[in-house]
Amino acid sequence: MRFSLVIIVLILISCNKQKEADAVPEKPKVFTVAPDILQAFPDGQRSFASSADYYSDKNFIIDETGRIFFYGRRKYPRLVCGEDVADGSVPIPEFINLHPSEIIEIPQNSIEDFIKLNTTKKEFEWNFPVIASARDTFSSVPLEKLLTQTYKHKKAGHIIRRMTEEEKLVMRYKKSGERYDPDRIEWDTTKTVFPAED
Repeated sequence: MRFSLVIIVLILISCNKQKEADAVPEKPKVFTVAPDILQAFPDGQRSFASSADYYSDKNFIIDETGRIFFYGRRKYPRLVCGEDVADGSVPIPEFINLHPSEIIEIPQNSIEDFIKLNTTKKEFEWNFPVIASARDTFSSVPLEKLLTQTYKHKKAGHIIRRMTEEEKLVMRYKKSGERYDPDRIEWDTTKTVFPAED
């Protein structure tokens, strides 16, 4: 009788271990890109935004294959004014004169170290990365790590939006290695705003 009881207990234990071994790892979160910049803010849809809201001092690009790239920019003021926001319409991204040499690829296994070194320094009043995606929906474990690290900062937020036309074009030149000259490109002024000439 005792022997039978021991056998049954061993069978139950081995079944439990098998279930643990067969446990499916948690699926990465699926991110959905907002249809426009007004809906890209984490606190919900806004009735206003400016051309400068497309960028931050910390900008990440996730390409079609899930690779993550980074470029910095001067810190744009997040104050909103001007006629481009007066009627609540979606603003067009401004031209920022981005060049392929300014964009660096972050190795997938180094994302946390990169963020710690570059996006949580004391000089940043806000830790507010902008994430631009080539796809409308995607999953990215490195991006989850990026956002987890971002929100360790006491003042944090983020935007996930579609890549701008300028970012798409510059990324194409970066990957191809071709010489990039923005003055030789016929820009679509319905998709990129250029500063007024004096």
